[in-house]
Amino acid sequence: MAHDPTRRWLWIALSVLAAPAGAAPLACPPNLAVAQHAADPPAGFQAFEIDKRHVWINAQLSDGPPDEQAWLAPDSTKKSPKAFTNTWTLYASPRGTWLSCVYGDTSVMLSRRLPEGLKVCEIRYDAGMSPPMATAIDCR
Repeated sequence: MAHDPTRRWLWIALSVLAAPAGAAPLACPPNLAVAQHAADPPAGFQAFEIDKRHVWINAQLSDGPPDEQAWLAPDSTKKSPKAFTNTWTLYASPRGTWLSCVYGDTSVMLSRRLPEGLKVCEIRYDAGMSPPMATAIDCR
């Protein structure tokens, strides 16, 4: 199924509007510019860079910084015909809980430590995409 940017932006806008008054919404940037280069092109080939923004496709939670790869599995999943939501119950951790934003066609992720005091995080997905694509994050 083709990616519908209008629908995606609507989901992002709704998740920002749904944030409690006075709270900064927690969201992954919708796209990411990445600079790449060929380390050692084979003889006879030239490397060219294209200007491409990588679209946000997924998010992951970890106990501690993501370079430690202590990824957290969701506690539950709610499914509907066109979407599903993964839910994590958050607990205090001296290492902190981190949100990592995953982007298509790149190995670069954006990560940040979540503010203390959050109790639950939900990540919603468009199940009509293949693979399913994240559409909104709600941590409270």
